[in-house]
Amino acid sequence: MLWVLGSAALLAVPDRSWALVLCWTALVAASVGVLVALAQPSTHRRDERLVSALAVLGRALVVLLLLHLALVQQASSPLRATSTSTCDSSR
Repeated sequence: MLWVLGSAALLAVPDRSWALVLCWTALVAASVGVLVALAQPSTHRRDERLVSALAVLGRALVVLLLLHLALVQQASSPLRATSTSTCDSSR
């Protein structure tokens, strides 16, 4: 349930770019894949590795969000500059 709420928080992020959405979607999909693998019967060592992988993916989601917010705040996001220059060149 918390994964769904955290992923829905992406909708509230200001100035989200296609790259942010793509990376976020890939991390969430990988996390769901790990959860599906964790639901299968296996050894405790495999379960430990899967839980560790899930923790790393969760931390990557948080770092991605914080990095994006920091770059947008300083208005130095290369993704944002690229999308702006593309729009300006079409005029």
